[in-house]
Amino acid sequence: MYKTLDFVRKGKNKIVYRAKEPKILTDKLIAEVKWPSKLQTLEIIFDKDVRDIHEILQKNISCKYIVRLVYSVAKGKLILPQLGPINRGVLLKPVVNSRDLKSLFIKTQTMFFIAPWAEYLDHQYFSDTANFIRDDLQLSKSVCFIKNTKHIGLLNILPLDGKTDLVAWVWIDKELPLKDREIVHYKLVEWLQRSQAENIIGVVHSFNIRSNWFFRKIGFVPTCIQITRNF
Repeated sequence: MYKTLDFVRKGKNKIVYRAKEPKILTDKLIAEVKWPSKLQTLEIIFDKDVRDIHEILQKNISCKYIVRLVYSVAKGKLILPQLGPINRGVLLKPVVNSRDLKSLFIKTQTMFFIAPWAEYLDHQYFSDTANFIRDDLQLSKSVCFIKNTKHIGLLNILPLDGKTDLVAWVWIDKELPLKDREIVHYKLVEWLQRSQAENIIGVVHSFNIRSNWFFRKIGFVPTCIQITRNF
């Protein structure tokens, strides 16, 4: 035990501990934990749901470490946003052409995630993304959001097994008017409720405040955090 960290298990690529609350996590505590260098990930499970966990982690853990939050929700517990009339020309369409999907995925990832956050991303992220594009993107289920022929959103879901799906990528144009953004949120959740497995998970970097709040807003709950070394 390390203060209030309890060892849970060791896997092929990670070691898992349990913590009572996230505020105990600091660079010093992480450095003291038994975390073999050959294991890529240190995973921390919490005893209870913690509001604003991403803000706590941002404050307590330096850029020496890459921190990701793993979110989960049962399909029946997704929160459908309250919405008035939705006739504003916002369309949801499946992306079925593999070339179009690859182009849109790479474009939105590069422009709206990698470019603004590059200094916070490790080599493992770029390797994992390249592998996903090569091996898994064509297996995913994807829908895009369009208004006046312009793409304003993309949702990419990867089935992991018969019971769980992973939100591999979600992008919503942050320049959208509020009403249009609310419609995209509504259609996105409605599609998840109708189309996906019973359980849905997503993994979000702690620095990505907007995405963390989005997942919480539609019903996802953080179940653990994953820490990798950035040195």
